[in-house]
Amino acid sequence: MYVFNYDATLLYELYNVKVNVQMVKRANGYKPWLYNITVDACEFQRRRNNPMIKMVFNIFKNYSNLNHPCPYRDSVHLYGLYLKPQLIPIPLPTGEYGLLTTWNFDNKTISTVNLYFEFKEDAI
Repeated sequence: MYVFNYDATLLYELYNVKVNVQMVKRANGYKPWLYNITVDACEFQRRRNNPMIKMVFNIFKNYSNLNHPCPYRDSVHLYGLYLKPQLIPIPLPTGEYGLLTTWNFDNKTISTVNLYFEFKEDAI
């Protein structure tokens, strides 16, 4: 099992945050797979009404301090994140995947975080 840790110091309060999330699958290089969506993170934290982003958020919400509405201050962190198959409500075929995220503040990219993982189906 691999664990992901991320820590960032914020120099400004972040109010207008948009996140682009793209899922890719390795097939002769990483290719777009399933979805590519941009969401207003501040709006999502107030309403949590986007099912695809909600699925991604549920994977890391217990490991992060990003579980509150804007503004974001001081620091952003994820500690001890690991992928639990039971949190993925869609069936994934065996393969190598990437979850690519780009974080924007006032239409400027402030961070890019890409998580790559391998998923193997149980052969029951």
